[in-house]
Amino acid sequence: MQRISLLILLSLVFVNLFSQNIVTKVIGKIRKADGTVVRIGTKLSEKEVLQFSSKQDKIRMIVPEKGTFVVGPSITAEKKDDVWIELLSKTIRVQSSTASLSARSKMFEKIPEAFQTNTNINQLILISNSQPNKYLFNTADYDLSNGSRFVLQINQKDNKSVIYKLRTSKDTLLLYRSDFQVDEDNGKEKEYLIAFYDKPKNKTNNKDFAKIKPYFDDAGEMEAIIYTLIIGNKTKPKTTQKELCYNEVYKALGKPSDLLFYSTFDKMMQQINNPTTTNKNYKKGLKEDIASYQKVTKLPTPNMRSAEDLPPQFSLRKYTPTVQSQGNYGTCVAWSTAYAARTIAWSVRNNYNNIDSAAAISKHSFSPQFLFLNIKSQSDAQCQNGSSLVDALKFMQEKGVIAWDKSPYNCSTIYSEEDKKNAFNYKIQNFQRLSSWFEIDDSTITTMKQTLTEKKSIVFSMHLPKSFNYVDTKTGIWYPNVKDYIEAKNAKKISDLYVGHAMCIIGYNDAINGGSFEIMNSWGTYAGKDGFYWISYDDIKKFGSQVLIIEDSETR
Repeated sequence: MQRISLLILLSLVFVNLFSQNIVTKVIGKIRKADGTVVRIGTKLSEKEVLQFSSKQDKIRMIVPEKGTFVVGPSITAEKKDDVWIELLSKTIRVQSSTASLSARSKMFEKIPEAFQTNTNINQLILISNSQPNKYLFNTADYDLSNGSRFVLQINQKDNKSVIYKLRTSKDTLLLYRSDFQVDEDNGKEKEYLIAFYDKPKNKTNNKDFAKIKPYFDDAGEMEAIIYTLIIGNKTKPKTTQKELCYNEVYKALGKPSDLLFYSTFDKMMQQINNPTTTNKNYKKGLKEDIASYQKVTKLPTPNMRSAEDLPPQFSLRKYTPTVQSQGNYGTCVAWSTAYAARTIAWSVRNNYNNIDSAAAISKHSFSPQFLFLNIKSQSDAQCQNGSSLVDALKFMQEKGVIAWDKSPYNCSTIYSEEDKKNAFNYKIQNFQRLSSWFEIDDSTITTMKQTLTEKKSIVFSMHLPKSFNYVDTKTGIWYPNVKDYIEAKNAKKISDLYVGHAMCIIGYNDAINGGSFEIMNSWGTYAGKDGFYWISYDDIKKFGSQVLIIEDSETR
């Protein structure tokens, strides 16, 4: 009898375990009762109490043996402290399409079929941010040898249309996330057309047009979905896993390019079967200097664009140098100011991008080592004690910085007088702060977003809890825990508790984790999502301590 009871108990445990709902997409910012943020891969029971940040928040989740549902708070959800609280079982849910996508005639679709979507499933085309989106075409139908080309036409309401020549490689069209970002972005609805311009005929045939509605996967959601579903279906054949992953990616995000999807699937499978262990003891190196920071001229309140005129997302990533690691030195200040912000400013000024002008950006990636060795304390023989953001910016304003040279990256390099003379060619014109110490508010966030749309990156510092060392490498989104917020409050009040780190803000996206800034770090490409991170606006306000911008010099 005791054995039978034990078997019944075990069966109930397994039923409960496998009845958990698996989240595959989150719109907005949703937390569980204990404060844990709901994200892709989170498992929820029907008895879970959820906190929705707004009535528009949504979760997409797979319910075992019942299908996939989109879930949001009902009209009866309880409002408390600007959040809506409700049991998952009481929420409104709409079942997603059950149509199968497994019966495609080809594994790798070619243009124009590759841009045709099943609107009953999803009308969007997925555009990845982390790698090129590849589409095959028949070279007999699209001959590029005579000067013909693929183009992207972007039509904006109240603005003239812009046309970009798209990149190709042999029989493959390459679409980059940055292709879709126009300089004169008014934040209003856009129409995207991909066409083939026939040079000998000097025209574009209407039949060659493909009107697409892109879904910009800026936070690696496809990777997170694929990883989650492979983990949850380990016992199933690989072909079945691929089908499940493709279906969910298509339905949740948009239709991916076949080449991109299958390469990402293989990448996730490799990570699961052969996990790598990386060192998580990352160095920081910000020296607290509140007095100097408060003396920096504060940027006058600009003529703010209305929220409606600001685009929902903007990024300077195409101007960034390759992410590298500061290694075992406390040099984050020099990396964020010289290597990141100064290089981005130079790239913007010279219209370089890291797709077509990667060599030019590399040549003018400014040296964090040169800057740090000129501002560090003389007693800091091992380059461990860090430096001040204000000292770094003052040095670049008064004496400049050199482009990266072939000197080994260490703490003992000695630069010549010729190097110092050359640095004058790359001085910055000015720098200003956007906030007071640890006083980033909503107006600061808006100013930061506008500053980015003006193609100015932002240098910032923050209190860094240990959880930042363990950001999900598939999405790059940082989710602080409850203890982190308490730690940040104490660090703001007690100087000795402040653990500072400097990084560079290069963009923002209103749709990621309730609205987030895109961050370029200096811990290498194995940290964050290929070296980049997303920190929510709310968390920037709670953990951020300094926010500064630089003005590039107009003359050399």
